[in-house]
Amino acid sequence: MEVKRSTTFRAPLRFLNNSGAPITGQAFNGVTCYLQKQGGPSVAKVLTSADWYEIDPINFPGVYDLVLSPTDTNTVGFLKYSVIATGALMYVGFIGINRNTAGDVVDLIGTPIKTIARDVLEIGNIITTMGKNWQDRKWPK
Repeated sequence: MEVKRSTTFRAPLRFLNNSGAPITGQAFNGVTCYLQKQGGPSVAKVLTSADWYEIDPINFPGVYDLVLSPTDTNTVGFLKYSVIATGALMYVGFIGINRNTAGDVVDLIGTPIKTIARDVLEIGNIITTMGKNWQDRKWPK
């Protein structure tokens, strides 16, 4: 996954018990989370109810989102995160943190390209109209 630096991101994870079955109903206060930014030590992330979302215990059993804050994602490079609870297998995730995402590049160059394309189309229409007018002109004999 790719995330823009210093943005909030909901990192998906699948929480399984020691037998490999999905864990549903896991509250944030029963989860331990660690983060490791590019080149740094691992540090504990203290979770609040706003940092932990169970997606859907029926249709997506065991699938949660861990909310990473702008502070969590403020270092370019990799961000590893681990999540564990009693009776659960440790989940380890990896995210690439970039200065700009592919979407930023498209946003930056997309507008000038769209403008140029529109201008070329308009010039083409003018030339077509001029050519038609030129052909329809009555020349003296």
